[in-house]
Amino acid sequence: SVEAEDDFGFSRLRLAYRVETAVPIELGEDSTFQFIDLSANSNGDTKISADYLWDLADIRLLPEDIIYYFAEVWDNDRISGPKRSISKVYTARFPSIYEIYEEVANAQEGDLANLEEVLSDSKELKEKLDEIARELNQQKEMDWLKKQDLEELAESQGAMQQEIEEVRQNLQEMIERMEGNQMLSFETLQKYQELQQLFEEIMTPELQRALDKLRESFEQLDENKLKQAVSQMQTSQDKLLQNLERTINLLKQIQLEQDLDQAAKLTENLAERQEDLNQQLKEALDKNQGNLLHQQQKLGDDAEILDELLESLDQALEEQAQFQSETMDSLLQEMQKVMQDMDASQQQIQRGQMQQASKTGEMTEQNLRDMLSQLQSMKDAFMQSKKQDYMKEFARTSEDLLRLSKNQEGLMDQTRGLSSSSPQLGQIAESQQQLLQQLGRATGDLYELSQKTFFVTPEIGRAMGKSIAGMQRALENLENRNTGVATSQQAQAMGGLNETILQIQNAMRALQGASSASGMDEFMKRLQQMSGSQQGINQETLMLGKQGQMSLEQQAAMARLAAEQSALRKSLQQLQQEFGNRSDILGRLDQVADEMEDVVKDLQRRQVQPRTLDRQKRILSRLLDAQRSIREREYSRKRESRSGKTYFVRSPEDIDESIKQKKDRFLEDLIRARKAGYNEDYLELIREYFQALTDKRERQ
Repeated sequence: SVEAEDDFGFSRLRLAYRVETAVPIELGEDSTFQFIDLSANSNGDTKISADYLWDLADIRLLPEDIIYYFAEVWDNDRISGPKRSISKVYTARFPSIYEIYEEVANAQEGDLANLEEVLSDSKELKEKLDEIARELNQQKEMDWLKKQDLEELAESQGAMQQEIEEVRQNLQEMIERMEGNQMLSFETLQKYQELQQLFEEIMTPELQRALDKLRESFEQLDENKLKQAVSQMQTSQDKLLQNLERTINLLKQIQLEQDLDQAAKLTENLAERQEDLNQQLKEALDKNQGNLLHQQQKLGDDAEILDELLESLDQALEEQAQFQSETMDSLLQEMQKVMQDMDASQQQIQRGQMQQASKTGEMTEQNLRDMLSQLQSMKDAFMQSKKQDYMKEFARTSEDLLRLSKNQEGLMDQTRGLSSSSPQLGQIAESQQQLLQQLGRATGDLYELSQKTFFVTPEIGRAMGKSIAGMQRALENLENRNTGVATSQQAQAMGGLNETILQIQNAMRALQGASSASGMDEFMKRLQQMSGSQQGINQETLMLGKQGQMSLEQQAAMARLAAEQSALRKSLQQLQQEFGNRSDILGRLDQVADEMEDVVKDLQRRQVQPRTLDRQKRILSRLLDAQRSIREREYSRKRESRSGKTYFVRSPEDIDESIKQKKDRFLEDLIRARKAGYNEDYLELIREYFQALTDKRERQ
């Protein structure tokens, strides 16, 4: 955007720029500025404002290149002649994917270190809290020093909350940066989104309420309330430690998969750039030698970064995941060959041997593409290996819980009908204690598994909690010889066990059918099926809405549509439940079920009104939007901006240069939809959806 003001008005406006390559070229830099005339219809006004969307694609910027640019304007002085003025010079830098990788890696290392420090501090805080709780239970009054310790403890907890929130925000910024540069696979991206959900679970509302009550108890000087507040704080702190530990372990797991993604992405980037350079070498002119040499130098520098990543990845796979692969050994050897060939190609360019350099580059490109294929195969093998491990752990825990359920049922049958004076109650209580201990071990196994995969859902945790609570209360009532209540609690424990087994079986089915351990491919497949079903419902509703007075056959069709829409709503809710009700993955789809319910009511009343059709359009739009946002992450590259400096400008003769207009991506999507065979009614819905997105973008 350019703004200017002058008493005479304006006669001309243009944009000036020049590119500075990242590595000095032997032939010297071209300091000549190029110019783009901008449309500036001032109509004699003394102020002017011009917006210009600058497409840098034709400039052929390379990674780490810098573009200097400024605006140049002439006034409309017809007496002494137009006078020229320029803005300050701005800079924009094209970051390489390798720079982004290193920036992300450094940020992640810092965030992980911060989280581990918070975990260590939280453990110390928990020990102090437990010590204070023991002393509170041993004495009637609390001395001033202990109260001061509690106040400091509450302040420390608040500070840790802030640190965790900062890490969460840093992680979100990192995700957006990697997503915008398409550095992550779909699966890894979704795991990061699920990890963000875990951050919200670390700092629970219960923990905040416990902190608030602890602070209130200081002010009220009520010893009983203080004891209650400390007890609640202990419970919340236990949950915080568990969630924080799980978050750290899962973050390490995801970072390993992320490194696999990025190794593949960096390899692909090198191959594509080498291919482009090879073509330039074939058509090379002497005057392009410096630029070609610059490109080959950059390829060599970035190849060294990839080599370092592969080395660290080899070590991490063996140490963290106990995964050894002969493929990695082959990749490391191949990488050495690639770097040697790049050095040879660089020397050939320096000697002016462009055709030889092109042939060497072609071998390098082929080796890189072979490496890319090996990396992808290795990641598939790694994910399949982890998937099998998780399946075995799920199956083993499920078998343990099934035995517990049978034993709990047998114990419940023994307890039922016994009098409170029965001599068997002591033995039954002892057996119940043993079952509770066994359940504790099974809970520990599930907790360990939850450190590795998101498939241990909150539903599994809640069902296990129900089982534990039932057994604990059953044991208490057996010890109090209250057989009737004990039997009821044993039934609750058995129900919780059976529910846990069912949830584990659901998780195993989803894991078995998924392409990886996170199961997001299956999620997308079902989401696409729902979009197709909604398409059909919308089409038929649109046709029936135009009929006016309905026949009995049309009324029956309306009832059928209501049933189909209701079934689709249930399918969506089931999908959400199977994936842990993580609305962060579904985006705006959390509102779709409500919209569907309203449509069902309209169809049941046989009242197809404009609002009904609008709701159906919104439902379809949100289904499409969810898929687009996941599959097509096309964001403009982020650039670094610095304050301008003063440059001496040598202006060549005016150049009339036609600037290519950017293609409308929405139009391309519409064309693809037409080729896919959708009928005109559905195309109209898509057309309206895309138009709404276009209008929104223009307003922004």
